[in-house]
Amino acid sequence: MLGPVILAASRSDRMRRLVSAAPVTKQVVDRFIPGETVDEILPIVRELTGRGLELTMDVVGEDITTPPAGRGRP
Repeated sequence: MLGPVILAASRSDRMRRLVSAAPVTKQVVDRFIPGETVDEILPIVRELTGRGLELTMDVVGEDITTPPAGRGRP
């Protein structure tokens, strides 16, 4: 029941800015979500791997409505 509400909130730029900047959630957001685009994330990946750290990245796709360019449905 909460799923659709959370998904709708995630589509809101205003809600995203509020959650990302709120003192209670900012540390979690900054630690686990380094960016929303490849251009934002790559410098952080390079920094961490340069320190010898291994990491994984996930594309969260609950709300993806179109396939990436060049990739159709199987």
